[in-house]
Amino acid sequence: MLTGRQVKANEALAIGLVDRLADGDVDTDALALAGELVTASLPAQLAVVRAVNAAFELPPDEGHRYEALLEHGLFADGEAAEGIRAFIAKRAPDFA
Repeated sequence: MLTGRQVKANEALAIGLVDRLADGDVDTDALALAGELVTASLPAQLAVVRAVNAAFELPPDEGHRYEALLEHGLFADGEAAEGIRAFIAKRAPDFA
């Protein structure tokens, strides 16, 4: 972004700018990714986004404490417990 140089998709993948490329139909791949995301815990996804955003603003020690608070909240609201129960039962979690 600083140079304004355009990067081809394969190079973007190689340098970590993107984490995957569409393999064929972009709409199909996007829907497949959306299908993965909707089965995951929304509170856990939000916690990840909040932790990443905080990492840009907080010193590492404060960021780690904030991440621990977010994780604790997932246990408090039952999301983590459902994930653990599902893992033990060898079933998909039901994050309602």
